[in-house]
Amino acid sequence: MTEIRAGALRHRLTLQTPIDTPDQAGGVLRTWATTAIVWGAIVAIDMRDDLIDEAPVLIRRHRITIRWRTGIVAGQRLMKGARVFTILVVADPDERRRRLDLTVEERTEP
Repeated sequence: MTEIRAGALRHRLTLQTPIDTPDQAGGVLRTWATTAIVWGAIVAIDMRDDLIDEAPVLIRRHRITIRWRTGIVAGQRLMKGARVFTILVVADPDERRRRLDLTVEERTEP
């Protein structure tokens, strides 16, 4: 996908940034602040089953393509309704500042 065709970015996504606030017990409380609304194309890469805290979890990886913008880093997340996509990798594949390919992870209970 070198050029982004009209209509290819059909998913409305909310970009969120984590905000960590110290709590009274020496830990942190994480909340999420909405940074932007972006449009993207979502393509499934793979999926696997895993155990997290002894509970079964389905982990899906996707590639989400959006128009190029500054300020997107690993650790942020994208929301589509109740779906949560944690950003793992941010890449500008042709280094022309036209698009970003984001490798993301989505976790759900099977």
